[in-house]
Amino acid sequence: MTDKNPEIKEIDRLIDRFANDNITPEDQKTLIRLLGDEDNADIPAGLESRLAAAIDRAAESEDLRGRIRVKEHGKGRRWRILAGIAASVAVALTLGVHLLNRDLHTAPPTPRDTYTNPEDAYAEVQKALEIFSTTLGKGMRKVEMVENTTADIQSKITSQLQKTSTPKNDRI
Repeated sequence: MTDKNPEIKEIDRLIDRFANDNITPEDQKTLIRLLGDEDNADIPAGLESRLAAAIDRAAESEDLRGRIRVKEHGKGRRWRILAGIAASVAVALTLGVHLLNRDLHTAPPTPRDTYTNPEDAYAEVQKALEIFSTTLGKGMRKVEMVENTTADIQSKITSQLQKTSTPKNDRI
């Protein structure tokens, strides 16, 4: 790769400044001088009209592409709306058929642990409360045992600490 001609580098720099709207009047004059005088430039005959026609064709094709995209987008949107409506109708029909086909007169099944006789129910409640009371009593006895053990350990530790913290007066 060869280095650019210094004149071309200067043109590139000035064009960048012009594109960024940072060009000074002196730089404009230099750019015009480097690019050549407009009146002396060799512009082929008909180039301007051919460029204008090409730009018009490009703009027209862009306009057509934009319209086609909108129409395709419109079709896709319509299909999505129709699919959403169809899905909603299907859900409503399924729910309606399910609700109509179920038997409204059947009562929910009776749980196994219910009693028709109040005396039997009372006896079962009493038995459950006795089991609960017994279990609670066992738990409370274990809590008391732990409290007593903790108190014994705490008193032993306290006595050990008192023995070690008192100074011995053997060496007087």
